[in-house]
Amino acid sequence: MSIRYYLFFVLTFLLFACDEDTPADLPPVEERVAEAISNLRSELTAPANGWILEYRPTDDSGFFKVLLKFGDDGKVNIQTDALANEGEFFDQTITYRIDNAQGLELILETYGFFHYLFEQEQATYGGEFEFSYERKDGENLVFGSLSDFSNRTVLVFKPANTADEASIQQSRQLAELLQTSLDGSGPQFIPAVRFQLAIPDFNATAYFAFDFNTRNLKAIAVSEGLTEEEVIANNNTILLNQSSGYGFSDGNILLEQPIAIALGGQQVIITQIALSSVAEQTITYCNGQEDNQFVYDASVLGAGTATASTGLFAGSTAFQPLPQNPYSVNITGIIDENGESIVDEITALFPGAVAFQMYYGFDFGDETFNALGFVTVNESNETDFLLRRYELTTNGNKFTFNFLDDYFTTRDLTPEEEAGFAALTDEVFGGSEIYVLDYAGNDELFNLFNPCNRYEIFLLN
Repeated sequence: MSIRYYLFFVLTFLLFACDEDTPADLPPVEERVAEAISNLRSELTAPANGWILEYRPTDDSGFFKVLLKFGDDGKVNIQTDALANEGEFFDQTITYRIDNAQGLELILETYGFFHYLFEQEQATYGGEFEFSYERKDGENLVFGSLSDFSNRTVLVFKPANTADEASIQQSRQLAELLQTSLDGSGPQFIPAVRFQLAIPDFNATAYFAFDFNTRNLKAIAVSEGLTEEEVIANNNTILLNQSSGYGFSDGNILLEQPIAIALGGQQVIITQIALSSVAEQTITYCNGQEDNQFVYDASVLGAGTATASTGLFAGSTAFQPLPQNPYSVNITGIIDENGESIVDEITALFPGAVAFQMYYGFDFGDETFNALGFVTVNESNETDFLLRRYELTTNGNKFTFNFLDDYFTTRDLTPEEEAGFAALTDEVFGGSEIYVLDYAGNDELFNLFNPCNRYEIFLLN
């Protein structure tokens, strides 16, 4: 047989083989897509009690309890324990649709809980509201995030029962109990809550910063003693700087990563904190000025009863001297008592001001350099540093600034500039101790808060 006839024979065989294996009655693509969408909608609407989900936007964040009930009318009821916007997302019904692009996609259309989380931290938190349908796993439905470019969030929808709805209600009650503490004293520009957790059986107080929006917490420090006076007198504090995600379950705060506390030969691993009743008290920070304080009855798994009090004091802070770099922030990061930036006041004094810097324990040759002030850039793109030196006294996270009439500048200040600079720094930092506040979920962000005039400065290392 010639090569020509052999190739013709092989080609003919392959063509007939393909024809035999291809169903002649395969439905059109549009019908198959419509059927797939209909099947997924039937799956979503099937459970009588909806779907329960422990939602973690990222591997490092805590979890939110979410109950979803899908209807045939294109609406989904979403119940959560999210402490946001005064309970706006506790119970909400929004619209949804199922698309087919690169596979089946579940899109939550109108604004709700998932959209709110997507917006957090300038849309970098990791929340999502568009999901790709991956597979059915037993009774569960598995979805993946469409907005994650790497390390995609996986969501497992599990059929809910009546106990799940009751659990959501219980977690919501705990969230509402914690909501009370947001009415306390402290910075308002980035709301957060700080607890002093006094544990009598250990004669120790642990200091926590909570972020309710992103479900992260930071264990800042642990000190010997149950009151601020005892802590200061004992002078025995260990900086922890440990972080964890958390969530609510059965009336408890569950920590995703255990926090290890060791003091005076005793150790406790904190995995669970229960809070019950709350009482409102007053606390004085400066000049007889009273602020709200909230005190919770609490217990710590493995450590016994405790008292959780809101407040600004912590035995220590991760805001430590930086020998090689200053702390800094954009010029808009100094905020007055109304939550407004004082950038206009600063630029009126120093036109071209672009940043605020704080040198704390800076290694400046043969001396330790403490100074703070502004960086300016003029029309010729020339940079100047205008800094005022200070001496510092620290007690836990309470800092007292003693400003000196000693300036470090790369250009000469006029008498008017020097007087204005002195008045401005005295205004922002004067009147009392400045509380340095750590934030949960961000080891580089700090807040310097003046409780007398409620000025605050955000600083990054």
